Amino acid sequence: MTPIPTRLFTAGIQDFANIRERKLIYVDKTDVIYKMTHESQYVFLSRPRRFGKTLLCTTLKCYFEGRKELFDGLAMEKLETEWTKYPVLHFDLSQCKNKEDIQGIMRELDWQLKQYEKKYGRDESCVSPGERFKSLIVSACEQTGQKSVVILDEYDAPLLDAIDQPEKLTEVRRVMQEFYQPLKSCEAYEHFVFITGITKFSQLSIFSTLNNITNITMLPQYSAICGITVDEALDVFKPDIQVLAERYKCTYDEMVDNLKAKYDGYNFSMESPDVFNPFSLTMALKNKMVD
Repeated sequence: MTPIPTRLFTAGIQDFANIRERKLIYVDKTDVIYKMTHESQYVFLSRPRRFGKTLLCTTLKCYFEGRKELFDGLAMEKLETEWTKYPVLHFDLSQCKNKEDIQGIMRELDWQLKQYEKKYGRDESCVSPGERFKSLIVSACEQTGQKSVVILDEYDAPLLDAIDQPEKLTEVRRVMQEFYQPLKSCEAYEHFVFITGITKFSQLSIFSTLNNITNITMLPQYSAICGITVDEALDVFKPDIQVLAERYKCTYDEMVDNLKAKYDGYNFSMESPDVFNPFSLTMALKNKMVD
């Protein structure tokens, strides 16, 4: 079998800083990220589970925090010239899943809000999650002199978790609508807002006031912002595919076709290249096993 240097894969790791600091393999998406962040102020992206949405969110967080050193050797290094440091409010709503009742969701929102209130302070007159969120967006901007960046990862997780419980769903929708409401009213204090989910945001009717958002889910220029295209796989993972081919006693091209049959086939626009599920592909290459 062809010997290759030790390769450290990112399968299951979703934190961009962790990946870059540990020198794990990273498929560079920063040119597309640069384009996205400079074309729109409010952006929504829908992708299936385990498709790299959280990695994209953490990459955006590091970018807007001005952590230039993490982008050494990537496309962003040449594209960005200012590296302005913005206050970033990053909420992971997947943590609101598997809560027995609405109070569990409220406690999770409370915990995530407190992490930023420790830094930017809390207006004690603000009681509800939405009021506290609004106060944070404004105070972060006023304290730093830079507009806030808001990242909401898996916005729909708490709602989908209650989708088969009508009474709970009604209550969850009410709480989340109130929490998200400041996104529209705080426009003057926001530099960039990014929202991810599995379902289209209009389907759950919780962003009724946010009518200025750009949905890039099916736009061809962003079809490969998550996932791994065939060209990227052949460029970044060529030695790993070769090792896999030798293990299965087939040619390199045969192994490429095998991987395509197993993990390829996602398309997110009429002009989209075929996209691999990134978790499935990297797990196969890491474990040297096509399941």
